[in-house]
Amino acid sequence: PDDYITVDCNLEFPFNGNHNEGPIFRAREMEDKWDFSVYENKLYLSRSWTGHLLHVAELEFTGTHVVIKRIYSNKDTVYSDADYAVENMFFLVKSHLGGEMVPFPIPLGIEKKSRKDIALMGFNSYGHRAQFASFETKQERTSP
Repeated sequence: PDDYITVDCNLEFPFNGNHNEGPIFRAREMEDKWDFSVYENKLYLSRSWTGHLLHVAELEFTGTHVVIKRIYSNKDTVYSDADYAVENMFFLVKSHLGGEMVPFPIPLGIEKKSRKDIALMGFNSYGHRAQFASFETKQERTSP
């Protein structure tokens, strides 16, 4: 991605052992917001309506899991926040590839009482998959 930060992490997801190259998720409607592709052990995430590449994740495959070891994320997309970059990637993979309903992460700087700002940020970032949000994260960050 352009103007990116690099974040080491260890996000582990169940994996069925079948690994194909190419597109693995394509937005079916405008509200999906994201397209996912895998090439040479890297996961590429781009905005569905612009094609702008915003995240690249380095992958390790095992027989039962895929592990994201490093993330390259556009600084503006993740607010230059390494913890938020990891939380954002976790949400995108779980919600889009895993089909799970999970809370979307709220970046630091958005106040808890600002429900309208949270809702707008969620929809702009994640579309209809932004069903609910949480300040509580795996990284146990605190909000202002």
